Parts: sequence; structure tokens; C-alpha cells
Amino acid sequence: MKTEKEKMLSGENYFSNDKELSLDRNKAKKLLHKLNITEYLMNGNARNILKELLPNTHKRIYIEPPFHCDYGYNIQLGEMVYFNVNCVVLDA
Repeated sequence: MKTEKEKMLSGENYFSNDKELSLDRNKAKKLLHKLNITEYLMNGNARNILKELLPNTHKRIYIEPPFHCDYGYNIQLGEMVYFNVNCVVLDA
């Protein structure tokens, strides 16, 4: 039987309050808080946060905080991507 995360990733109906998915969203929220509140400028610390939040993206991206997403790991970006202020990516 598939996990709720596997169902989500394959585009099937899934239970979003599943423990694993809730933990993943909470991790993303904590990283987003660091990016959007603590750092707020694109510097070395912000880039380290983005590496953890967006592991499937190229390292040469630029995001103007605040930025919002559900999980982060579902986002795939190529090189030289720019997200302007208040970008929201629903990556469920």
C-alpha cells in the first residue's frame, strides 16, 4: 500500500494531515521563517537555507523574500531563476 506522500507525489488523492507530510510542511515552514524573517537578504546564510529547502534546484537561483511554498522538495528549478517578492509555489 502506498504512503500518503507517495500518493501525493504521484498525483493521487491523499490525506494531507498524514504525520509524515505534516512533519515535512513544518520543516519547510521553519526554513521559510529563517529565510523570510531572519535573513531576508540573499546572502550565504540564505543560500544555505535554500539548499536545504529546495534540494532539487540549481544553486544559481535568486529569491526575493518573502517566499512561500508547501514542501520545497517538489520544486525543480534550472539555472538563473529569479522569484520576485511574495512568490508562492504550491508544490503539493
